[in-house]
Amino acid sequence: LGRIVTSSLQSLLQHASIPYLSVSYRVKTEASFLAKIREKRYKDPKSDCTDLLGIRLITYLEDDVNRAATILKNSFSVDSSKSVDKRTPIEVDRVGYRSLHFVATLGAQRSALPEYSRFEKNVFEIQIRTVLQHAWAEIEHTRNYKFSSSLPRELERRLYVVAGVLELADREFNGLAQDITAYSNSVAAKAKTGDLNIELNSPSLRVFMDSLRSKFKKLKLEQPERRSSGFQAFRAFRTFRAFLPFLPFLPFLPFLPFLKHFFYLEISV
Repeated sequence: LGRIVTSSLQSLLQHASIPYLSVSYRVKTEASFLAKIREKRYKDPKSDCTDLLGIRLITYLEDDVNRAATILKNSFSVDSSKSVDKRTPIEVDRVGYRSLHFVATLGAQRSALPEYSRFEKNVFEIQIRTVLQHAWAEIEHTRNYKFSSSLPRELERRLYVVAGVLELADREFNGLAQDITAYSNSVAAKAKTGDLNIELNSPSLRVFMDSLRSKFKKLKLEQPERRSSGFQAFRAFRTFRAFLPFLPFLPFLPFLPFLKHFFYLEISV
């Protein structure tokens, strides 16, 4: 199931031209599953634990997270009641882990396929976050740096400063990408009106090359006039008729080289 979901996500992202760093999956180990049951005190662990299979999608920008989320909602059956957006903290003065979590199944359309029918009721969790959000999550969780415990006041302050810097950098990268897109669109609009008083840089040069490419695509080479089948047949008959006077000489064609040599000797003498 993990391979099916990751493969489907990769195809969907590529079709939508959404850049991403990676799409991966993991299956929770038995020890981790038992530990979570004790921690959460699940009454029905099989249905309550929704991340036995976890899918992780890492994008570059926050806008790409939102675009990927839209595609995911349209492609899988998402349980909104169990899904959570952890990018927006409950308290405004809190920083740290940020990620978008969806709990989903394959959905009716995919489950109807014979090869996927056995996964119809299997639930999985998809986490979507940016590279910088993932960096923080790895430091906080995977490397076992348990920053959530009580720390000395100075260390706790440094921790919040680092988390805030990462969040600020994430937003700044996203804002820069938006501004570059807006600038490229303004350059394209000016070029379309004939205003070429534009600074030469990477975005403007790309717009100019795209404009030239589109103009060349519109040019069509002059195609020879296509003739009807009747005209082609008439033309073939006319050609055949031109060769009719030479038909009696066809049997002598093999002797032409010899005759040519003979006449050459006669003329030479």
